[in-house]
Amino acid sequence: MRRINYMPTKKRGNPKSIRWKWGFLLSIAFFLLYFLSAFLMLNVYKSYQYEQQKDEAENLLYSVQSALSEIDTKLSVNSVESMFEKISVSTVTKGLQSVGNYPFLEDLKSRGVNIRVFDTDGQLLYETQKSYTTFIKNPDTYLRETELNDLDAFVAGSPILSQEDSFLLGYMQIVFRLSDYHKIISQMTQYFWVVTAIVLVLSAAAGYGIAIYFFRPIKQMVDTMDAIEEDTLSETRIKISKSKDEFTDLSVHINGLLDKMALYVTQQKQFVEDVSHELRTPTAIVEGHLKLLNRWGKEYVP
Repeated sequence: MRRINYMPTKKRGNPKSIRWKWGFLLSIAFFLLYFLSAFLMLNVYKSYQYEQQKDEAENLLYSVQSALSEIDTKLSVNSVESMFEKISVSTVTKGLQSVGNYPFLEDLKSRGVNIRVFDTDGQLLYETQKSYTTFIKNPDTYLRETELNDLDAFVAGSPILSQEDSFLLGYMQIVFRLSDYHKIISQMTQYFWVVTAIVLVLSAAAGYGIAIYFFRPIKQMVDTMDAIEEDTLSETRIKISKSKDEFTDLSVHINGLLDKMALYVTQQKQFVEDVSHELRTPTAIVEGHLKLLNRWGKEYVP
């Protein structure tokens, strides 16, 4: 007779169940969806802020250049300082922010902007704060991207020409350390990682929650089978959901199969009882005759 080997039933609640696998996959999918989207948005925001800082740097360069070009003679320490004091009168028309007696200077210092003015020989005449940035005379206006202390920065420069006859008065250089930009990006990066940690927890909860919800019919099937394994004639059946999906059809078919199995077992049990009843009387008669033969048959000698 062929021997049938049955696979051992796994424990319920095994961490390697399909629910936990799908929960893990869903959690990873939700987290990656957020992370990639948020990372992309953060970089777009950084690029936007960077370009905005570049536009502000170009505007400031043009404004200071226009103000200094109003000087009719070659630049000197006194003329440059005097011009910066007078800039407060033209801040509205030139788009410069006025702060106290010296317009925009204190504000620029706090933002990490340093204005430097040189004469035609390249000698430093004026600077808003101490700087060790290298200066090279350049006949063209420029705005270069660089790094200062491992951070992004701009260095802009331009020759200063008189407005009347374009006579060379000197040179100017503006160093933009982008303090506001780095402060904003640093805060946004901190918020990004804090929110990422929160979303990681929420993704795990959502992933496992959805997996448990969608695989609930399978768990009900397993529980029903366990109950039937303990009692073959158990009337436990799978609860039919109202979702009208494939799980519903499968549950209906399994319940129908269990009903047929229960019917077959009941019929088999009834058949055994009927056969036992029908065979009880003949068996009793035969047993009586055997007893008589055993008792009296020994005395009979043919």
